[in-house]
Amino acid sequence: MDGFERSSLDELNIEDIESFTVLKDASATAIYGSKGANGVVLITTKRGKAGKINIDAKVETSYNTRTITPEFVDGLSYASLMNEALVTRNLGMAYQPEELELFRTQMDPDFYPNVDWMDLILKTEHGVIVLT
Repeated sequence: MDGFERSSLDELNIEDIESFTVLKDASATAIYGSKGANGVVLITTKRGKAGKINIDAKVETSYNTRTITPEFVDGLSYASLMNEALVTRNLGMAYQPEELELFRTQMDPDFYPNVDWMDLILKTEHGVIVLT
């Protein structure tokens, strides 16, 4: 490429190629010796030209946002639903009645929290949810 031997074309941008020539048989061997025995591809890349600069650019972008923000239950409702799901599968309860009472009264918020994470992370401005 441009007078230098390369074994890999991975670093070459297709849009940089001005011309290419394929040499095979005796013509490749005459110029490049035994290395050209299987053929040679000569690639000439585009050169800069004097004058005004011309820049071609391609930009792609995308924007994703959720269409529906799910509604979540509080800690007591979650614990009650978890118990109900486990009991219907004959697996026993995950939370005992005393623990459910701690969720309800919030007497031990470190072990039995009732945090509205959506409210802490997201806030609503003019009907639109904004990340804080």
